[in-house]
Amino acid sequence: TMASAASTEQASAGLPGSFDIPAAPILIPEGPWKVIDGGVTAPAGFKAQGMYAGLRAKGDKADLALVVSDTPAVAAGAFTLNVMAAAPVTLCREVLAAHETVRGVVINAGQANAATGAAGDRDARAATAAAADALGGDEASDPFLVMSTGVIGRRVDADALSAALPVLAAGLGAGAGHALRAAVAITTTDLASKSAALEVELAPGRTVRLGGMCKGSGMIHPNMATMLGVVTCDAPVAAAVWRPALAAACAASFNQITVDGDTSTNDTVLGLANGAAGGAAIGDPNSPEARALGAALTVLLQGLAKSIAWDGEGATMLLECTARGARSDADARRVARSVVGSSLVKSAMFGHDPNWGRIAAAAGYSGVDYRQEDVRISLGDTELMRGGQPLDFDAAAASAYMKAAAAAHGTVTIEVSIGDGPGVGQAWGCDLSYDYVKINAVHDVSCEDGHAGIEDVASILDESEQDAVIQELAAQSARARRQTQLCVTPLGACLALLYLYFAGQALVDPWSIRHHAELRDVLRPLAIAAGDLGSSIAVAAGTWAVAAYCNQSEHHGRAILRPAVVLATLMAVFWSLGILKMLRLRGFVLDGAWRMFWLPAAPAVWTLITLSVINTVGAVERDLRALRAARYRFRHI
Repeated sequence: TMASAASTEQASAGLPGSFDIPAAPILIPEGPWKVIDGGVTAPAGFKAQGMYAGLRAKGDKADLALVVSDTPAVAAGAFTLNVMAAAPVTLCREVLAAHETVRGVVINAGQANAATGAAGDRDARAATAAAADALGGDEASDPFLVMSTGVIGRRVDADALSAALPVLAAGLGAGAGHALRAAVAITTTDLASKSAALEVELAPGRTVRLGGMCKGSGMIHPNMATMLGVVTCDAPVAAAVWRPALAAACAASFNQITVDGDTSTNDTVLGLANGAAGGAAIGDPNSPEARALGAALTVLLQGLAKSIAWDGEGATMLLECTARGARSDADARRVARSVVGSSLVKSAMFGHDPNWGRIAAAAGYSGVDYRQEDVRISLGDTELMRGGQPLDFDAAAASAYMKAAAAAHGTVTIEVSIGDGPGVGQAWGCDLSYDYVKINAVHDVSCEDGHAGIEDVASILDESEQDAVIQELAAQSARARRQTQLCVTPLGACLALLYLYFAGQALVDPWSIRHHAELRDVLRPLAIAAGDLGSSIAVAAGTWAVAAYCNQSEHHGRAILRPAVVLATLMAVFWSLGILKMLRLRGFVLDGAWRMFWLPAAPAVWTLITLSVINTVGAVERDLRALRAARYRFRHI
């Protein structure tokens, strides 16, 4: 589902920032609720906005979001289990322990404000204070919450954030475009923004709305992970009902997704319920209305969680595992989570291999006790195992099912039954592709998201433009190689032949060449010939290295260049020592010595030139390789 460009443009009028990333598909199942537009602003009484505040290391993608309730909203939170919890997480816990209601949430992207010590704590408090000031409220009675995402160890630019918040607050609105801007502003390595909303009837004639947005793409593992989420609701609900409902919904949603098994320092899901829908407050957690609200909250968060797994780094498909027959829902969730978290299962899915053995093994080490003979495994519509034994299934059809899902960036379903118990649980993940490894192997902590130089290109170009960039870089690389070879090879060959001629003359008529004659008192003809020959080989090797590099053999080019550098250095030392001896004999009189200075300099200078040429030509090639290595960022979503 792609967001409306018109609504985005309308909402962005007057505020800086780029918002040109698509929206992830809405993956909420059918049920007694209706999926609606609007994201976090769909419920009554909520406003949102996003903008570029200058917090990102590169580009102008929006990096600051604000979600505000017109009236104080009952607040709930679920947070990371990582002991290295970031300053915003610590502050949110403190605020929720002291207050039942808050006014809103401020979220920044670019710096995680984790592992930043007391200064980071001050920055987090300054952000909430600035948000309260921008809205004209009293932080003591109507506090704000804060969330941050980005590079661990980086403090938030508090001055830039404080300066931007009044502008952001002035642009708050309740439209779908405002919600979309906020959803984009919290993303980092995400390829798509993630938001959803639904409407549910809690009782005859009593309808409420829930909306949500989240971010996450890498470092996703159960108990949340590098994911932020905000949920809004206009139902009047007591904190004693709302807070357990959010915890239960997170347990069945965000805690059931995995991309790469890494748990972040900043995981946070915040839920705000302002009661703007009216009616009697829901105060009994066992009431039908509370149960209906909890069910709607769970499916909303599951839809958002699936969007995160769908957008996993390098992913080509969403994996959905349903476990049945367990003694409890908790056991079933553990089995499902173990299956989608298995690197071997994820790799098999990427390879379109219906490998029932890996699925069975992953379920088996989940820690849940069951009998082997009760195991049944299905992949899509194909049953792979029954009674703990593999079946004679159509492997080609099962593989084709996975290939079709990958081609459409769709969903592959896995079902594991372990008995006849009442427990049912689901978990979501994605396949493990080559691109995931390539993306995370090129890691740069100087960039806001940890990845070097790719996100900003991908976030502003469509598919055809991205292909054009790669083609242009390839053409530039080819031109640079041709031009370099045409210029360097003839010059290097001439210089190498010149030294070879000098070596021959040193053997035939040693002192006929002027600069040889200057050295007759310190070097023998054979030594001079050896020096000329060594210089010739050094120059030839450097020239050969450039030629090999320009002929698409970078490995051989650099391999040849290394001995060329060593030999050129040795020749520079040899000729320098000879000249130094000559000067000492002459009492350091420089008459005639200038004619020999080029002897040590020429091979060394030529080798430096070839090294510089290879690095210069290689710069374009490295850009091209980086784009191809992270090609998943240039796919059409």
